[in-house]
Amino acid sequence: MRGGVVAASLLLAGTASAGGFYVPEIGARATGMGVAVTSDVSDPSATFHNPAGLAHADGLQIELATDLFLPNITFFRRPLTDPNTGENLKFDGASNTNSVIAAPFLGASYRVHDKVTAGLAVFAPFGATLEWPEDGAQRQVVTSISLKTIFASPSVGVKLPAGFSVGLAANVIYGDLVLEQRNAIPYVTGDPEQYPDPAEGIEGNTHVEGKDPFSLGATIGLGWRNEQIAVGASLMTPVVLRLEGDARVENMGIAPLVDQNNNTLQAAGAREDQVRIRFPLPLIARLGVAVKPTKAWRIGADVNWQRWETQKTLVVDFVNEHELLPTPGAYLYDVRVENRWKNTFSARLGAEATPLSAPVTLRAGVLYDQSPVGDRNFSVLTPDSDKLGLTAGARYSYKTGSGDRWDFDLAAMHLFLAERDIAPAGDGSAGSDGTILNKPAPSFFHGVTRAGFSLITLAVAWRH
Repeated sequence: MRGGVVAASLLLAGTASAGGFYVPEIGARATGMGVAVTSDVSDPSATFHNPAGLAHADGLQIELATDLFLPNITFFRRPLTDPNTGENLKFDGASNTNSVIAAPFLGASYRVHDKVTAGLAVFAPFGATLEWPEDGAQRQVVTSISLKTIFASPSVGVKLPAGFSVGLAANVIYGDLVLEQRNAIPYVTGDPEQYPDPAEGIEGNTHVEGKDPFSLGATIGLGWRNEQIAVGASLMTPVVLRLEGDARVENMGIAPLVDQNNNTLQAAGAREDQVRIRFPLPLIARLGVAVKPTKAWRIGADVNWQRWETQKTLVVDFVNEHELLPTPGAYLYDVRVENRWKNTFSARLGAEATPLSAPVTLRAGVLYDQSPVGDRNFSVLTPDSDKLGLTAGARYSYKTGSGDRWDFDLAAMHLFLAERDIAPAGDGSAGSDGTILNKPAPSFFHGVTRAGFSLITLAVAWRH
């Protein structure tokens, strides 16, 4: 039977920025308004949301912000019968163990001409980190995942006649991915379903990591506005990250790797190889409109479309495909995972008000995001579902004697995620297409996942 202890390689099926890994909350104003800012953004975060908005940015602006994510995810694996002992197995709920994830933003813009503004921003629009207990019911699927993408984006916005504007940002992208999960030697030599809860003594750890130090993309923006209405659209181009790195599989049952002369190449108990992974990031299109019914109020609405269908099949290429055991098929072989993700829409509505003449701006928003991940591809690796979000925020502005302005922002968001209940299908097939070691192991994915995410954004900006 084909085998391999590289279960973590299959975790990649869920990490290509599912809805839970796409982070459009760039900048405190965006967070507070539910990210309904495509048509009306003129601070450095316009580099991400809509570079055309830079055309309306005045003077010199520098902004520093951080998003603090607070995930709360619990997986309840379904009870089952151990086929070897007949024992009824029940599992405790397993929750993520990390409490805060930080994603920074640094941006600047400067008007270089009456009609031209240049910008530069560094941000992380795709990424997440989740840590899970190593003895939890989810351990055969994931114990740790960290996906990071860092965009460094120079940009320019240009005013055109009749209220129009255009903008362009070049996205220089760094990406890295680290994945870990528990393994068991019976997964190599037998059917994983025969060992639904392996003893600790036969389990080991699998670690996979890869990096892409340099990829290129772009964001294109258009805008039009007058004193009461603003309309904007932007398009972030798709990018394929080419991650290269190492895999290390540790398990006491792994045999030594020897050459034809019986010289030991790798010791017993562990195996190392190199991996190559093509990792597509989606095309994202945004369209927004904002109105200013009074001098003190702004109301914005956005519709976004994300092209996730490029995540059809993920290939994990093991360069050397080393043998694990002197058993036919027990080696590190290339893995192909069918994702079958769907394209998604999201809708966002936000409002901003400056009451009376106080130097305080208040914001609120609501949003709805579809998830690209269907039930047959869902796991705790990507605990993503359709989401309803509520947001609020405030800004305090302070003007110095020299005419400079300091802005201090605080914003918060909470996402309510639909519960996922993955059960065996009525026709006897797996309730999820997730696999372990490229073999069907549906019971590892059967269960209920409940998740919620909170976000706090802190920002300070200097405007001259």
